Amino acid sequence: MKTVLVLAGLSLSTAFAAVDVSVDTILVPGYDVAIYRWVTPTVEFSNLGTDTGDFRSWMSLRDPNDSLYYSDSLQVQHMAPGADTTVQFVHWRVVPGLWWEQWTASCSTYAVSDSNPVNDTMTKPFRNIGRGG
Repeated sequence: MKTVLVLAGLSLSTAFAAVDVSVDTILVPGYDVAIYRWVTPTVEFSNLGTDTGDFRSWMSLRDPNDSLYYSDSLQVQHMAPGADTTVQFVHWRVVPGLWWEQWTASCSTYAVSDSNPVNDTMTKPFRNIGRGG
């Protein structure tokens, strides 16, 4: 955002920098996840803003009954404007039960000066397919 103030023929211009962290893609888990396999939740983020920013991100996995089976958070420092980054959360071992049913992966972010909170969350369905090795 740029503000220009003109008083008595004098011009004062101030540019306001902004951070706009976006959750772009939940890469892992994929659509089908086998039980007893280790999964490393992986998410791609972008800073669509005009300023370098820090943000916290949360990742969760919930079963079809909306019970929380996994939760992790991490801090990303000094993400440049226009930059993309891929982040891996702590790994999780897929539990047996509720096979072939839809689970939900969710990711969200928070940056103090985020200019567009609409793109700060994403959910993705996946299935616990009930076999592994």
